[in-house]
Amino acid sequence: MNTIDALKVLVDGCKCTVHVTINQHRNYYETVQEYIHGNHDFYNLSKGDLDAMIAADTIVEVQFFKLTPNGSVSIAHHDLEAALNQAVSAMENYK
Repeated sequence: MNTIDALKVLVDGCKCTVHVTINQHRNYYETVQEYIHGNHDFYNLSKGDLDAMIAADTIVEVQFFKLTPNGSVSIAHHDLEAALNQAVSAMENYK
């Protein structure tokens, strides 16, 4: 699914907020690794994803609140379209 379509699916499928943040770690003068390991609980993060984010020095975060403002899912990736598609998949499987 392309970026715009994935974003529309997320927004339409969530009763609450959808956040997309790119390179937030740079605001804190942190490396990708420091930022990820500093209390960020990402739903999908594998060693391969982390290695790719470190190599690219890029973190794309997608956080969505499907049902209430109290429960969210956070996805991290180095690629915007991939992050959005993983978030769509997670949202569709969210109970």
